[in-house]
Order: sequence, then C-alpha cells, then structure tokens
Amino acid sequence: MWHEQETSKYLCIYWSFSDDRRDVCHRLFASPQCRLRALQRFVPAPGQNPVTPEIAMEAEGMGNRTRILLFFIVAMFFAGCSRAPYVVSGPANFDGEGRHAVYIANHGWHTGVIVPAEPMQERVPALEKRFPGARHLEFGWGDKDFYEAPEMSVALALKAILWPTDAVTRVVGVSRPMPEYARDAGLVGLCVDDQSLSALLSFLENSFAPGADGDLQLSQAESGRYSQFYEGAGQYHLLNTCNTWTAKALKSLGMEISVGSKLTSGSVMDYLSKHPDAVELSVYKEAAQTAVRAFRCES
Repeated sequence: MWHEQETSKYLCIYWSFSDDRRDVCHRLFASPQCRLRALQRFVPAPGQNPVTPEIAMEAEGMGNRTRILLFFIVAMFFAGCSRAPYVVSGPANFDGEGRHAVYIANHGWHTGVIVPAEPMQERVPALEKRFPGARHLEFGWGDKDFYEAPEMSVALALKAILWPTDAVTRVVGVSRPMPEYARDAGLVGLCVDDQSLSALLSFLENSFAPGADGDLQLSQAESGRYSQFYEGAGQYHLLNTCNTWTAKALKSLGMEISVGSKLTSGSVMDYLSKHPDAVELSVYKEAAQTAVRAFRCES
C-alpha cells in the first residue's frame, strides 16, 4: 500500500485491476493544484492489486497524449480557415511614447479599439459622413450573428466558436470626452507615435470587407444612432475571435503579444495591466465608481 504522500503525486487518476481488466478514471478539476493534493488514501479492495507509481504515470501520459491529439485535430480543422484581418507590420517595439492617445475598451466578453476620429476619417471618408462631429471612433470585430443579435444566447455563442462564420466590424462614434466614456467600460490608455498610429489605422481599415466599388459594405443589421455594423474581413472561429483581433491591433502597434493565446477579454486586459507603458484608466464593472484621472500624451 502506498503512503499518502506518494498517492498525492498521482491525483486525478485511479486505476484498479479486476479479472485482468483495467478501469481508468480521470478526475478533472478546474484547480491547477488538483495533481498536488490527495482526495483520499487508496486502499485496494480484496483481490485487487494496489496502484503503483508506474501505472499512475502511464495513465497520466495516456491522458496527456489524448489532449494533444484533440488539440491537433481542432488546429487542423481551423487551419484552412481565414485568419484575416492580419497584423500590419509597424514599429519594431512599442515604447509608449508619442502624441496620439489610443484606448483599449473592455466590455466584459468583448474588447474594442478606440482611436482619434479625424485621421481615421481621412482614410475612410464614409466614416466621416456616418459619424460627423465624433471625437473618437471605437472599433470592434466579431461573429456576425452573435455580434448583431439583440440578445446573447448560448446557441449563438456555440455556433460562433465551433464553426467558421462571417464577421462584421462595428464602429461607434464617441462624442463625449474619454473620461466620461471610461465610466461605461474598462479602459486602458496608450500613447503612440505617428508610425504606430499609421500601422494601427491600416489594421482597422483592413478589418472591413472591401466592396466592389471600394466603399464599405453596410451590414443588414439595424444599427443605432451612434453605431454602425459593416461587413468584416475574415472569418470568426475558435482561433480567430474578437479578442485575438484586439491582440492583432496591439501587435500592429509593436507590442510583443502572443495573439493565439488571447482568446478572451480577460487575457487581453491582463496583458495590458502588466505592460509598463499601458495606463489603466478604469476597470470593467467598477468603472462607474472609479475616479478616472486625466490621461494625456505629450508630443
């Protein structure tokens, strides 16, 4: 019989022998410490052989191989899917210095990119016509059906994740000063130079699906007074989400960010919270109670 300390090394796996047949049970826990704690001391039933470290390690290895195989199956399935829009090659490194202020907004499940309206409207005149007088424009990219739906649903979320779908790009005209806008969302401020801003604006411009005449294609979804959906470039799927899109925008600025691992809004905002040149202005769900301090970028 094992000592309890030895059993703790092989938690989550239970093997027993009976009539020359093996039964394996993987107990999966969300806690990363699941393999470090013993549920109970294993006492073999009469007629059964005790679990040995070699058997437990073999079972654990089999489980790991299964997970790796499933990962490659999923990766191969999505390998042929579009990963557009693509990162735009910009500055080699982001240093947080520049006269232009851009922002990353956290809306819970989704993140967006906010840029000064004027330089973007110069590139895309249709945005000036649609959002006259806007100080900033917020951009978001995501699954067409889920993003445009009046209410979220599990069915739409599963469809968006499990199958490649059409994408849309949403633009919001922001006329309020950013400190006021920050009270509605978690917000991080970044100071960028001319080269970085140009690369970011190119990425945002490439996030629209080009029309036959070169103009933006309006989505059929009903848009609000201050927002508009447009047909988006690329396909939305498990490896190409609204948050990997934001990570691509940050990489276009020159940030050293792993795009493939930024599948959730939390992963994007966590990266920014640790970046020395990113300034946290407000926190999602706490923004209304947070005093938003002034944020300015010097030339």
